[in-house]
Amino acid sequence: MHEKIFLSRGAFERLIHDIIYMEEEKEELLEYFSVKSPERAELKQLIENYIRQVDLLIRNVKVSSTSENSLPFVIINSEVGLYSLDNNFLTKVRIVLPLHNIEEQDIPFLSPFGMTLLLKAVGSEVTLSTAQGLLRYRIDAIFYSSKSPAASG
Repeated sequence: MHEKIFLSRGAFERLIHDIIYMEEEKEELLEYFSVKSPERAELKQLIENYIRQVDLLIRNVKVSSTSENSLPFVIINSEVGLYSLDNNFLTKVRIVLPLHNIEEQDIPFLSPFGMTLLLKAVGSEVTLSTAQGLLRYRIDAIFYSSKSPAASG
């Protein structure tokens, strides 16, 4: 990733804060799964990859007072514009840390849908398996959220 990413000063500072939080709390997040479960190993790999990708993102950030805070891929505390390929409607979700989902559109990154969306780029198509069947979405936009509950407490 060599393309510059423009973020407001506040968004950039939150991003730094959030990645430090993720690095410090990585082991605690893994405790959501039993030690020998395959999901735990998968989550550990996802978190390590997430930290690497966000570190690279941070190196390419340029602070701008006129930034819309758009991102090249989904990260924690990003708002994701989704287009339903099955029902032709737009919706917006926000990816958050566990226990930080305070609004209806908040999705914890540890949920199946959250893990599916994490690190996906604009234009990516994702599929979610539900009790009602498969739901297909396309990621139309990604913005770093102005509401950031992560690591606030």
